[in-house]
Amino acid sequence: MGAAGIEAGAVAYEVAPAVEEILKALPLLLFILLFEPDKRTAINGTLLVAVGFATFENVCYLIVYGSSNLLLLVIRGFGTGAMHLVCGMIVAVGLSFIWDKIWLRTVGGIALLSFITIFHAVFNILVGQEGIVFWISTAIPMVIVIVFLILLRKRIAEP
Repeated sequence: MGAAGIEAGAVAYEVAPAVEEILKALPLLLFILLFEPDKRTAINGTLLVAVGFATFENVCYLIVYGSSNLLLLVIRGFGTGAMHLVCGMIVAVGLSFIWDKIWLRTVGGIALLSFITIFHAVFNILVGQEGIVFWISTAIPMVIVIVFLILLRKRIAEP
């Protein structure tokens, strides 16, 4: 912030989402390039990277800001964890559609990265507010994850 002359709000809303999503994409890209996994393995890897990154970010947040307000910390942890998982689910579902052609994987991967970066930035803006906006914005990713799991369970149960 100091070296670039950017204020804290701009970093949280503009820089952090892009950096975080690129950092989540790099291990997945490396995994795909080095091991050439099948579609299902790549999708599972996407979700694992998302969960791992969400856990890492929440531990870092806890270390930096402490735990003075436990309820706020738990809500924030579940909300941001779910948000990173939603981003991973978006990429996983997107990969399932674009996996078959290498050129489509490249262009589609950039589009997916752009989409989840915007989703992440909007989440950061909303979760940075106070009051009802904060509570709703932390609940939205959790609701999306629950709906996704219900739909996935129904799809698996169907013959």
